[in-house]
Amino acid sequence: MSTGTATGSRPRHLLVATQGPWSGPGAARFLADAAALAKTRTGVTGPAVTVVLMQDATAFAAAGGSAELVAVLDAGAEVWVDRFSAAARALADMALPEGAHWADVDVVAEQVLAPGVRVVVH
Repeated sequence: MSTGTATGSRPRHLLVATQGPWSGPGAARFLADAAALAKTRTGVTGPAVTVVLMQDATAFAAAGGSAELVAVLDAGAEVWVDRFSAAARALADMALPEGAHWADVDVVAEQVLAPGVRVVVH
């Protein structure tokens, strides 16, 4: 599977989810907010919103993706799943939902440090 890459020329939003579906409604709400933000950024060249699933949030990508994650993808956001976090949770062999990509931490770090990228961590 491929790793995600940054695209677009306007300021982007990088939303890093770390909490799993079982951690309460805040984790699902964070993904709902990401979907809402992606919908408002239509017309921007390339994905304006990238959601990174790290730590326990990688579980949102299991079994074809949760409803919340599918909504994020349907809204036009890019979704990256941290390969290391998934492996640590025995999810390294899972098939990702269509449109989601494996990413290594160096790709994520590059985007965190890129000019014009707005980062939100939950």
